[in-house]
Amino acid sequence: PLLQRMKELGGAEAVEANDQAYAFDQPDLSLGNLQPIISDGILPATGKPHTVRFAATTARYACFVLLSPHAWNDSSEIGPLTFLGPDGRPLPTKGWQVVSCQPKAANEGRTVQNVLASTDKLFWQSFGRLPHYVVVDTGARQELAGLICAGARGVNLRARRFRLYLSEAPVPEPR
Repeated sequence: PLLQRMKELGGAEAVEANDQAYAFDQPDLSLGNLQPIISDGILPATGKPHTVRFAATTARYACFVLLSPHAWNDSSEIGPLTFLGPDGRPLPTKGWQVVSCQPKAANEGRTVQNVLASTDKLFWQSFGRLPHYVVVDTGARQELAGLICAGARGVNLRARRFRLYLSEAPVPEPR
């Protein structure tokens, strides 16, 4: 048990060091006056879908920003993002669209449109210097109260830290 606990603690320190290393030289995205509804979200390394709840907020636009992965690389997979209504049920995504993302390049077949997929078998695999982001237009104002982020299949591709912005007005292009 002691050796296992030492490994767990060492792993936790390595993950924290990873976050600090990515944050050190990472440009800070500017979204004008928008404040994140989730400023320092953490996705577990399990690869399983993870639910995050927040106070119900009226919004039409959502901006999901990936800040760091679990592994040492500049590629991460983001599975479908399922938003929840105040009743805790998934909102239908008919008419929703991705209006902006960075980076634009993705691994073949793993395009940014996959963040709106109805199956957790599709992913957006982004490459390049972090942070990465995707802006979704839900087509109309809606009450959003939670998010389910599907876990990545590849252990080296799992997203870790993220931010979430919600807005009734179009989200400015992050700089």
